[in-house]
Amino acid sequence: MSIFTALKMMAVHDSSALPVVEQGRVIGILSEHTLIKHILMPQLTGYRMLVRDVMAVCPECITGSESAHEMIEKMDGVNGLYATYAETPLKVRVVSMEDLLREENRELSFDNEQMRDYVLGRMY
Repeated sequence: MSIFTALKMMAVHDSSALPVVEQGRVIGILSEHTLIKHILMPQLTGYRMLVRDVMAVCPECITGSESAHEMIEKMDGVNGLYATYAETPLKVRVVSMEDLLREENRELSFDNEQMRDYVLGRMY
């Protein structure tokens, strides 16, 4: 697939990242950040480049059964901003570090509220 085709797909689906699938297996991810970084380089031409040439390799994809914290740790271990997991062979989800951090913050806020209520005797 060409970079131009990938950009059209991302625009049509209003997506900032695209999983790269080969033989039914997620092998990487193409993000806006990666595209900007590589296409803006003067010696490269996006219309002739292939996605494989610029995608971020996905060495350890998540399974989707991990907690937000576990996913953050996995992604942080490979310096990833995005991760992918396959819900079904034909349905792949892309998860961003920003979304995971937001979810973990919500979980921590809820835990803090419960602890405060317990300490103040407001728990039934």
